[in-house]
Amino acid sequence: MTGAAPTAPGPIIVHGAGSIGAYVGLAWQLAGGDVRLLGRPWLAEAAREAGHLALSDYAGHNDQIAAGELQVTSDPSVLAQAALVVLAIKATALERAIAELKTHCPKSTPIVALQNGIGPLEALRAALPDHTILGGVVTHNVVVIGRSRFHKATAGNIVGEASPALALLESVAHSRFAPVAFADDFAPVRWGKLLINLNNAVNAASGLGLHAQFLDRKWRAMTVGAIREGMKVARAEGIRPARTGAISPQRLALLLSLPQWLLERLPILAKIDATARSSMADDVAAGKPTEIAYLNGAIADLGRKHGIATPVNDDLVARIGAMGKHRHGLASPGA
Repeated sequence: MTGAAPTAPGPIIVHGAGSIGAYVGLAWQLAGGDVRLLGRPWLAEAAREAGHLALSDYAGHNDQIAAGELQVTSDPSVLAQAALVVLAIKATALERAIAELKTHCPKSTPIVALQNGIGPLEALRAALPDHTILGGVVTHNVVVIGRSRFHKATAGNIVGEASPALALLESVAHSRFAPVAFADDFAPVRWGKLLINLNNAVNAASGLGLHAQFLDRKWRAMTVGAIREGMKVARAEGIRPARTGAISPQRLALLLSLPQWLLERLPILAKIDATARSSMADDVAAGKPTEIAYLNGAIADLGRKHGIATPVNDDLVARIGAMGKHRHGLASPGA
């Protein structure tokens, strides 16, 4: 007698399908994964209007998924079906997401948290003690073009905390658009991404694209200062930050310290296209709360804990706070 066919484990649900979440979810569906996108209503509307959702990247790759092949919803009850939840919301939206996970997500379902900075992973583990909560970082930039196209504007991949619970994620790790690597020691990975993310505030304050910002001497010096302060704090915490993307934070600070004529000739800039900008820049422009407290603010707080001065990160926290309150223009580095 033939046995029953094996039951599929269930879908990967990407909770918070905005720019990053939609990009990785679409990439994993193209790689053969069973993916649901849980996001705001505009995503489903964009798919209906365009007839598809599309992916592209800085290297010229393009693909798309027809609207009829997508499973997009704004109803958090879909979490009850999940075999794996990938939490791609901003750290500023964590409270609502935790409430939805508590209500709908089975305790047996592992959760991968892709939030930036220091604080969100700890908050999730404290709020959901019966769940397996694993860390993850996205090391590339994504911008939304025309609502229905999600564009990877820099090199990079996704790095998750290694665990047997992530077998389902391993099944899509070969994705061309959003490949996944796994790290046995996640703390250096998280800190490596944190130090790179210190530039988010510089980019937001500059009002420039990432490529143009890196070619501007004054803003470039601010990025170098923020990263070097972060490296001092990491050493005090006993952590050696890891390389998480195309470049390590230590090397990025070194390259951005080079003379302008030499920097312009380096291949690293070729991996950043003109559309690339930080999500914090988008949040500031839209008048939304930013993740500054979890990034530069976390470095400043830990600096005070260890008696380490962090004047550049302190300045960036103040700048982004002022822009959020007033948004009457962009401050210069000398302001």
